[in-house]
Amino acid sequence: MSDNVDLFADVASSLFARLYAAFPFPIDIEIDEMADAAMPDADPSGATREAFVEASLHWLGAAGLIAFELVRWARA
Repeated sequence: MSDNVDLFADVASSLFARLYAAFPFPIDIEIDEMADAAMPDADPSGATREAFVEASLHWLGAAGLIAFELVRWARA
């Protein structure tokens, strides 16, 4: 099991790499795709991989490092 701080670094670096590649345009982030890309075999303590990615994005937003709009889609 990876340490949550290391997993957060993986999520953040994956996100910033995608943002850098698209700069200056905004991008859409799919939480499940980000979880698969940033931490494919991870088992974060206390959360699912998707919940961990979402919490990481919220932390980055609260810290003022990113701005985003959360959109939830109903799955059929």
